[in-house]
Amino acid sequence: MSPGSYNTDGEPLNSHRGSIFMKRLLMIICLLLPVTANADVVPTNEWVSFWSDGSIVDLGFVEPGAVVRAYDPDGVQCGEFTVTTAGSYGLMAVYRDDFTTPGVDEGADPGDVISFTIDDVPATPIGPEAPIWSTNGDVKKVNLIVGEMFSLDIKPGSCPNPLNIKWMDGMGDGEEDVNAELIKGGVLPVAVVGNPVFDVNTIDVTTLMLEGVAPLRYGYEDVTTPVDNQEPCACTEDGPDGIMDLTLKFRKQQIVTAMGPVFDGETKSLRLTGQLLDGTPFESTDCVRIHGGLLDPPIPHMSGENRVVLRRPMPNPFNPVTRIKYVLPKEAFVRLSVYTVTGKLVEHLVTEVQPAGEYVVTWDAHAAPIGMYFCRIEAGGVSETRKLILLK
Repeated sequence: MSPGSYNTDGEPLNSHRGSIFMKRLLMIICLLLPVTANADVVPTNEWVSFWSDGSIVDLGFVEPGAVVRAYDPDGVQCGEFTVTTAGSYGLMAVYRDDFTTPGVDEGADPGDVISFTIDDVPATPIGPEAPIWSTNGDVKKVNLIVGEMFSLDIKPGSCPNPLNIKWMDGMGDGEEDVNAELIKGGVLPVAVVGNPVFDVNTIDVTTLMLEGVAPLRYGYEDVTTPVDNQEPCACTEDGPDGIMDLTLKFRKQQIVTAMGPVFDGETKSLRLTGQLLDGTPFESTDCVRIHGGLLDPPIPHMSGENRVVLRRPMPNPFNPVTRIKYVLPKEAFVRLSVYTVTGKLVEHLVTEVQPAGEYVVTWDAHAAPIGMYFCRIEAGGVSETRKLILLK
């Protein structure tokens, strides 16, 4: 083919071939460049690409159509991706701040920790790589979670989850029973339920606390299935599902004591807190149904900022007299009572309508056995509880 050849449009063939080459090159460049359709994201010539194949919203895979957004520490949006495949996002370009425009903050700087949202709800990064803007061109896998990472199942296989505390009746009535509290009551079984995108082996079991109580022991066993109903206190009687769970045993007496006085028939939410091995904090809750608690009904509701304040009893520990101070923001029916650790009523100190003000009530416990007690105030549906330690 001679250099002077022309195509049918009268253009030189070399020029035509060059045009085709440039078009193909531009097409390749467009395919390689990250695309953003959001005016809030300002593309620059440097970015780190983030992606995930296991992101969760409310214990299920993130759904197609959800929008993942990335922000630098100053709150500047520097990345966005619309999910097309369940559980996945990316590659999502997270852009660097352009140093040639000092008056404009387009995005992250090297070393910045990137934060994420899914449909504008803050999401927790759970690795396996750190959500840090590192070096231009890096690709990082960062799975995200909105809501709980896993479901917590108290008393697996039971629904609802009954917690009978009648076995504590009579405890604390003498020195022998105070010592017996350490062993009486048995254990409360709990399961951290694994799911297809959460491995329970990533939990640092040394950090786990249920209502502030550490587990007696733990193990790994498939015992139950995640609850598919996201309503509070939802439960299931389904058995193993083929995915490993983290099983925990807590001393029941310690959990009951940590809850304080509870009503018979009350549904009580218990909270598990802890960290993953990478330091990511988490919490999860499940509910129990109380059997054998207090029989007194709740009193009318007091809402908003009008809340009673129960001060710390002084002295505490005490022998045998202590002073209990509380603040009442407005007139209300007040019930101030002392209970044993089992929820057994010892004495009503106040049961009357009182005007707003600050009050001090003295409890003389010379007739009570040594041990732990709870002082509980109720006014307008608001209640507060303080521990009391009687020494002799």
